[in-house]
Amino acid sequence: MTSILDLKALRCPAAMIYVRRAINNAIDAKFNGEVQIHTIEASMARDLALYINSCDATIRIGVENIKDLSEKQKAQWLKSGEATECELKGIEQTRTFTLMFN
Repeated sequence: MTSILDLKALRCPAAMIYVRRAINNAIDAKFNGEVQIHTIEASMARDLALYINSCDATIRIGVENIKDLSEKQKAQWLKSGEATECELKGIEQTRTFTLMFN
């Protein structure tokens, strides 16, 4: 089973708050499967590794996948109010992490 946590244009600290909440919920529910995390937050690799190491559960992080953030996606976030110009300034990539719970 694969679940997706799309953080869209959220940056830290809010992005990491959602990630910690999702990880804790998965642990509490004894989730067995994968969670894909989509984010624009460049520090997520470091923060995610640190948090997982502090958890009392077996969670593995798969390979980080980095892609260019399209102008179309930026425009959609701006139009929907999910991001502001200031929040997206200098953001050029999206990152996807796969967490494996077992």
